[in-house]
Amino acid sequence: MAFQVPQGGSNIVHIDVYPVPPEKGIAQNWKMVQTSPGDEEEITTLDVHFQKRSTRNQRQSERMIFVFSIAEDAQTESHSWRFVHTGLIYCENEADDLDRLSFELRGDGKITVGTVKCLSDLEETFNFSFLALCRDNKSGECRIFSSADPRGVTKRV
Repeated sequence: MAFQVPQGGSNIVHIDVYPVPPEKGIAQNWKMVQTSPGDEEEITTLDVHFQKRSTRNQRQSERMIFVFSIAEDAQTESHSWRFVHTGLIYCENEADDLDRLSFELRGDGKITVGTVKCLSDLEETFNFSFLALCRDNKSGECRIFSSADPRGVTKRV
């Protein structure tokens, strides 16, 4: 899905993430659902489009902000989930080489906020896995799991 950043402005999108443990040792896709008012739909990619005609000064303030929340439905009586570290890990050789993305945990690990910027006309593809801790509420055992890889691109169009 392509997310548009207005010229000289910003866009904020809220996304619920549904973590699941691996099956037979293979990381699974974690469902992502955009929950911004009136726009609820499942997301598979995080393509961010900035305006090519933005001036140098406008580019300094343009931002795409993703608010990723662990879905309430993922929390059960037996297990609870929290993002760990920054909530993600980049895939090898597919990181954010142009330093366009930054992530920060909030809300006791239930939220990670991703900020995307794009100062140049260069296109960049990125690929990462969500990283979350699953706690067994009865035993207290904690295990960290990662998702299969959501990917995206930042570019000026």
